[in-house]
Amino acid sequence: MGIIEGDSGLTKAAAILEFCKAPRTRYEIVDFLGKRMAAFVKSAYIDPLIENGKLKIISHPSNKKQIFLNSEIDVFTVSDTAIFEFCRTPRMKGEIGRHFGLSYFQTRKILTPLIESGKLIGDTPNSPQNKWQKFIFSE
Repeated sequence: MGIIEGDSGLTKAAAILEFCKAPRTRYEIVDFLGKRMAAFVKSAYIDPLIENGKLKIISHPSNKKQIFLNSEIDVFTVSDTAIFEFCRTPRMKGEIGRHFGLSYFQTRKILTPLIESGKLIGDTPNSPQNKWQKFIFSE
């Protein structure tokens, strides 16, 4: 760490912390850094940030798709805008919930009004209860 990246003036660690002001998976962090080796990013950047208390795991610790969040963020609240941005690509309910570190019930509570209002539209409207239904933001 401590290497200055481009014109931003941020170290990679600082850039990761800024990026993780919203919940992120290890693979999202790897893509953000433009790296190819997830194991390297985890050992070189993520693990030291966790050890220093600057990054926290907000999903179950044994989950292989752990979700990380900047420790400065005390309570993460999901805004409709964040969900809409994430759902520009069709997403399943579970995928949306995992991305934002939500429980099954939190996901239902947040998504149901967005679906009912027509802001999120299912890709199989003839089968709204289909468990494989993906939702996309309706602009």
